[in-house]
Amino acid sequence: MTVTLLTSQSAPTTTDADALVTGVFQGQDGPVLTLSTDEIDLMAALTALGATGKAEELTKIPTGGQLPAPVIVAVGLGPEPGADADRQAYLERLRRAAGAAARDLTAAASGSKGRAKRVVVALPAGEPDEAEAVALGGLLGGYAFRKYRTASAAPGDVELIVHTAHSDSADRAKVLAGAMSLVRDLVNTSPADMVPADLAAAGRAGGRGARPERAGTGRERAGQGGLRRHSRGGHGLSAPAPVRSA
Repeated sequence: MTVTLLTSQSAPTTTDADALVTGVFQGQDGPVLTLSTDEIDLMAALTALGATGKAEELTKIPTGGQLPAPVIVAVGLGPEPGADADRQAYLERLRRAAGAAARDLTAAASGSKGRAKRVVVALPAGEPDEAEAVALGGLLGGYAFRKYRTASAAPGDVELIVHTAHSDSADRAKVLAGAMSLVRDLVNTSPADMVPADLAAAGRAGGRGARPERAGTGRERAGQGGLRRHSRGGHGLSAPAPVRSA
């Protein structure tokens, strides 16, 4: 499964998609929508379904053909953002909300009309940091490690369309998500399937274009020797393969 991130500035309710994700804040007097539409009374639907806006709460609302997307997924964002001191906490809730929605939707069946599943993400992304949080959360939520699963169990490809004008922030999120996904892949891969030389090759491939680092100090080289002795350990295991930038 491949998750592709796109950005758009068109109206999210007019985009042809398999699902439309929107946000709901947990207001003092009830849920507060981040998106409104004339075609559907979202507030009435959320109230009827008992939605509160609690962080990462998912509420699915069928559109009945009134919108291009057959279903609206309202995800809770927790309390509305207040003072600047709460900004990072708000961005973390936003990232987690995007991840919760993406995780739920990417695990489902593939898209219609023989194409990748298309998910429109209309969460708050008017500021660069919001756009990055939404994009990063969506990409990480769509991550799946399927090396040891059968091909028949893998879902189809997914397109995440984040509605924002800050494409640079979305591009930064792509880089961060790629690096984090690589680390997850390496952690999840069995040591029997990745000897140190393989790990070093993955590190070199992932580090191409990165800022060169200095060569290891004597103490670091001594540490590598200790690792070599530990890795062999009398069991015939592969020796470590240190990675050095050019």
